[in-house]
Amino acid sequence: MNIMSKQLILKGLPLFSILCTIGTLIGFAVDRVSGRAISNFQFFKQGLTPDGIHYELRALRFIGINDYEALSSIRAQYEPTGFSVTEYFLNPESWEAALVDPRLLFPLLSVIFVKFLGLAGFFIIPMACFALLVLSPLYFNYKFLDNGQKQFSFVLVILLMSSFYNKFNILANTTDGLSAFLIVFLTLLLMKNYYKRESRWDYFLIPFFCLLACMTRQNEIYVSGLVIIFFLNKFSKDRKVATVIALNSFIFVSSWLIFSFARYKNYAIITNSSGQELGGSSLINDIIGLFLKFPQTLSIEFFQLFVRDIGVFMLLIIAILVSFPLKRITLVQQFFAWILFSGIILTSLNGSFGSGFRYAIPSIFIATFVILENWNKQNV
Repeated sequence: MNIMSKQLILKGLPLFSILCTIGTLIGFAVDRVSGRAISNFQFFKQGLTPDGIHYELRALRFIGINDYEALSSIRAQYEPTGFSVTEYFLNPESWEAALVDPRLLFPLLSVIFVKFLGLAGFFIIPMACFALLVLSPLYFNYKFLDNGQKQFSFVLVILLMSSFYNKFNILANTTDGLSAFLIVFLTLLLMKNYYKRESRWDYFLIPFFCLLACMTRQNEIYVSGLVIIFFLNKFSKDRKVATVIALNSFIFVSSWLIFSFARYKNYAIITNSSGQELGGSSLINDIIGLFLKFPQTLSIEFFQLFVRDIGVFMLLIIAILVSFPLKRITLVQQFFAWILFSGIILTSLNGSFGSGFRYAIPSIFIATFVILENWNKQNV
């Protein structure tokens, strides 16, 4: 990195710090004055979400604790938030159970920590994922840029670490952090196979992480697109590797889908938060409705991210501006575009506007890879 670039980074550090601080303060202010002001603020302080009750209950069941003892413990944990933990969570409506029940990985991984630490153990996996995610720019720099952007990658780490958005969504007792980590890690595995030395373990490891991501949330749209993008790029370099990895991934993911459809009846996932189909008449209408809603969803989610965390918002905007005007888009830019698109589609599937970009968390970290890659090209 030349002297001019280093000076530019040093000049930019105060601006990044200001953006982080403003984003955090605005985020707190918005949560305090929103319609769910006290509840939102208390949830943030406690690291709890209403969705987290489902996963805590399932982990306690895995341990062998009966439902009513489990519910009593969870009620005590949620009491400071003012949220009422009712018996509904023992037997939720069929549409909600069909969405939550297949998400086995988070409660399963949390069992050992809950066993020894109680319900506080539910924050171990999110904390570990938060640490790994915010450090991912350093790993990307080390692995793919040959340590060419140490200072800049460290700046991005500080931005991600101080982000209100990341803390609010990842450091909670729900699947967001683990899901984001698995998608980002899968992306890094695919890039390693494409750019670096291939390993026979990739034939199994990449499909396995596709499976883990789908066992965490309905991440099939993420993983299928990532594997297809990898296949299309890799095929010209090594047809065998591209075909075997794509085929194995398809087998793993489709096998899980068949099992989950049969076991949990979760094939009707295009619903809003009330369990009603978005289109209301047919699957085709529902899918068309999703794409018609895409611009509206995108604008609402970006605006809410702007008022919650302007630092992360700027990170995304820069990555978009860097990626889309290019005639020859790189592999990491292709991954970023797909992950951003998938996150907005998943928001539309949820049917609840104003999720604060929650479903597109992985795109934030891939955005740092895009920025680092572009910066490295400009300074090498």
